[in-house]
Parts: sequence; C-alpha cells; structure tokens
Amino acid sequence: GDLWYWVPLGGYAEILCSTIGRITVKIVTDFTSLVQMRHPQELGGVSWLVSLVVAIVSLPVAIEINERMTDETVAIDLAWKIAWILVPTVLLSFTVFFVTIEKKYRITFYSRQTGKGMTHELFKNGKDDAVKANIFGVTRKYWVGIEDDMKLWVQENWRRWEAEKPVWLTHHRKARIPVEWIPDEADR
Repeated sequence: GDLWYWVPLGGYAEILCSTIGRITVKIVTDFTSLVQMRHPQELGGVSWLVSLVVAIVSLPVAIEINERMTDETVAIDLAWKIAWILVPTVLLSFTVFFVTIEKKYRITFYSRQTGKGMTHELFKNGKDDAVKANIFGVTRKYWVGIEDDMKLWVQENWRRWEAEKPVWLTHHRKARIPVEWIPDEADR
C-alpha cells in the first residue's frame, strides 16, 4: 500500500498531510463504507472491501459481547432487531449495486493497485501529454521508478510545448517540473 498521500506538499507538511489523510480516510471508510474511498489514491479496493466486511461483521459481534456483559435485555433485543434489518439490507444493496455497475469497474472493488502504481500506469499509458502531465500534480514519492522516463519525456517535448502553449501547461504545472529537466537554459 501507500503511506504517502498523493498531495504534493513536500517536507514535513507532506508527512503530516499523509498521516492525517490516511487516518481520516480509514476512519471515514470504517464508519460509512463510502464507495469512493476504494480509489487507489485513497484506501484502495482490497482495503476498502476488508473495511466493509469488518463493518458488517462488527455489529453482531458487538451486540454479542454486550449481551454477555449486561442484563439489558430490552436494549439487546432492540439491537438484534436492528442488526437483522441492517445487515441484510446492506448486503442486498451492495449486491444489487455490484451486479448493476459496468463490468469494467467491478475490479476496483478488489484491486490491489496502489496510488503510486496507478500514477505510473497513467504516465506510461497516457494517450496524450495532458494525461501524462497529471503526474506533476502528485507527490514526488510517486515518481520513484519512472523519473528517468519523465525527464526524457519533458526534454523531448519542452520546445514544442513552449511553442504550442498547451492549456494544461499552466504556470503551476511548470513550477512542479524539476528545473534540471528543462533543456533550455533561458526557460529555467
């Protein structure tokens, strides 16, 4: 998995953001099973699925533990009734959702792809420069392993980009490109 969160802050800010971000995403996912958190740059498919299973299983387990520790029969009976409604409803809803989504998205629920892996894939298989340039919007920790390819890509295309002025090559995006990768001294 990824410890580093995708936000490109650098230094201690990136460590703090990654720590807070990962903990927050995990807590939100544990309590809500929010489907969007299965994205590789967030929790990821397998981790999201495990969190969903734990959330479903934990309700009856918590009731059972509480039942053994207390004599509150009215509260326990109510909790079991709620569990018998909630657990099947969640399972049915998820099953209907899973069956009705486009087949190409089903893998995202059990994918082991990390944010770094997704970023590498998007850069290597990007259909155009605008897609590949998205790599400059994530932490440099995600660049490890493809930095040479990125540098070569920038050096081969820099003059064309300067001449064409593509919309995606904003001042912010230019600032994220390491200066030593820019081939023309005057552009640095």
